[in-house]
Amino acid sequence: MRFTALLTIALLTAFIQARGGIHGTVSDEAGKPLTRVFVVIQTGSGTPIRILAGGDGAYASPRLSPGSYMATFSATGFETLRITGIPVARGSEDVLLNVQLQKSGCWGTSMRTRAYSLQAQPLRDAGRGTPRKSLAAVEVRAPRHYAAPVIDPEKPGARTVKTAEAIEKSATRHTADIAALSTAVYSEGRGAGLSIAGGRATTTKYVVDGIAMNHLAAGASEYRPGAGSLTSGEINDFSKWTLWQDMSMETLKSCRDAWPFRPEQRYTVIVKGKDGAPVCNARVKMSDGSAVWETYTDNTGKAELWYGMWDAAGSPDARPLTAGIEYNGRHFSLASLKPFAEGANMLSTNLPCLNPAKLDLAFIVDATGSMGDEISYLKAELRDILQKVKDSMPSVQVQTGAVFFRDNGDEYVTRSSGLSADFGRTEAFIADNDAGGGGDFPEAVDAALEEGLSSLHWRADATARLAFLVLDAPPHSDTATIGRMKQLTEQYAARGIRLIPVVCSGSDKPTEYLMRAIALATNGTYLFLTNHSGIGGSHIAPTTDKYEVEYLNGLIYRVIYQYAYMPACSSAPIRQRDTLQVSEPTSDSAKTISWRYYPNPTTGILHIEHTHTAGHLLVTDVTGKAILRVPADASGRTTIDLTQYPAGIYAVRYNWEGDRWVSGKFVLVH
Repeated sequence: MRFTALLTIALLTAFIQARGGIHGTVSDEAGKPLTRVFVVIQTGSGTPIRILAGGDGAYASPRLSPGSYMATFSATGFETLRITGIPVARGSEDVLLNVQLQKSGCWGTSMRTRAYSLQAQPLRDAGRGTPRKSLAAVEVRAPRHYAAPVIDPEKPGARTVKTAEAIEKSATRHTADIAALSTAVYSEGRGAGLSIAGGRATTTKYVVDGIAMNHLAAGASEYRPGAGSLTSGEINDFSKWTLWQDMSMETLKSCRDAWPFRPEQRYTVIVKGKDGAPVCNARVKMSDGSAVWETYTDNTGKAELWYGMWDAAGSPDARPLTAGIEYNGRHFSLASLKPFAEGANMLSTNLPCLNPAKLDLAFIVDATGSMGDEISYLKAELRDILQKVKDSMPSVQVQTGAVFFRDNGDEYVTRSSGLSADFGRTEAFIADNDAGGGGDFPEAVDAALEEGLSSLHWRADATARLAFLVLDAPPHSDTATIGRMKQLTEQYAARGIRLIPVVCSGSDKPTEYLMRAIALATNGTYLFLTNHSGIGGSHIAPTTDKYEVEYLNGLIYRVIYQYAYMPACSSAPIRQRDTLQVSEPTSDSAKTISWRYYPNPTTGILHIEHTHTAGHLLVTDVTGKAILRVPADASGRTTIDLTQYPAGIYAVRYNWEGDRWVSGKFVLVH
């Protein structure tokens, strides 16, 4: 028996040693190492091996069977390079393959192909001296979780994900150092092999830069990230409209050319019912003789319509643009729509107040391997958000659902859990999905959006239909996929489903442009993770003037509430010009304070007239969060500029002395 075991080990060792691999570095034309390079290695009919090059541009395949291989290298802004005829011989050392990529446009869609040439390879391995031998690989099995975090003594407060064994065997490393190498431990599922997303990404486990990526030692506690860890920001381009127009024409111009989405020619329709209350969920169709754009009014009564979204057709010709509005079987129309630059197109009706108090909420989540550095934190944040919504909206009929997606050729492309009133069902579905697969930079975003439309079962009469698109990479950029993305964006807008991107680490400027354009097209907003949490890889700063940093769970909850809230029909009506009076008791007699604020709705400038000349004015959003505080002007007339804030329902509060105050609601539209 012992002889047989020894013979088996010897044969296995000989078999492993007879297999070589491919490794090297990827750099630009100046020799600078490139990060976020996706390498795909494959033989004629074999399964592709997908690798994400590390922060130093290094990549390495697992051991390969003898044969002729092809390697494809792709990175944002660079021409894709494909090298064919790479020989891996039995018993040989790894093949050293260092490559340089040539710059391309915003997103490199072109490809160069050349045959492998031994003479073309540098003699030294990117400053490492001599070509190294193959790495030894150890296959592991692990439960589906991250290892326990530890604190780096040299960098207090920093989080690092490691295992108990790794802590004992190696020096402590800061999470930013690991993230810089694009490495993160994750597993495919229960009982699946532990994987490493990064320069040595395979279904086996390696020692990565001195850190042993092993499963938890016996008795070690499982680490489950809590909510309130990830930091984020929001860019609402409706409230920064002039800035968006400038940026889309200048800073992001090359990205606009790569992704032909042009939310530039904007037409806004506002529908009001009795007493000026906003009419929500009215269907609005814009036409120039044929259908141009279709959507629904939101909780502020506003519909955003677009002309020339898919081309550079210029302004409408002599034919005027018109809008048809349908609500509960009643039809209205607006002739000769004016562009947003000339103001909003207002429609006043005698429609009664109707608030169905229904919310459809979905999360569409990228679950490819590159999300491994943040997905466990994201899942904790999403579960917390679901609980907040459940606790804070008892009178609203809330349905939640989710879609997880990877890429073509992975274990799966999409998985979904349809919209349901059962919060536990959505929470369990989110908990049961992890990161894995992927390999090239783009992912099957179009397939995920299609799944979100066809399988979640959105309600046509919901007050708000919100889809948070959580990802770190764009869709594929071939002509067919771009056409599909256009069609899907138009379909989401036509069904009144707001797409709200949440962009994670490792993304790029082309993805930022595309996601912001999609958010505008569907009346959404753009969210993004930031580096302030110290979690995950590097996050790009958005192209804008300024933004506030908020915890992600709080930000998403605020956006949900802001888009879903409508005052009850029994509330006091919102009038075009409000005047409120309260009694102010004094020692000798009762006085009254009078105040009024206008216009309501407002496009940004709110005037407040008040009989008292002291105190201050406070503006809060629908969650009660104070967003602006200004002193009351001594003249008795105070003007507040809200043009930089998102459209929605707000409250203004006048505090003139101590705890004496009056308040009222108003609608902000852009």
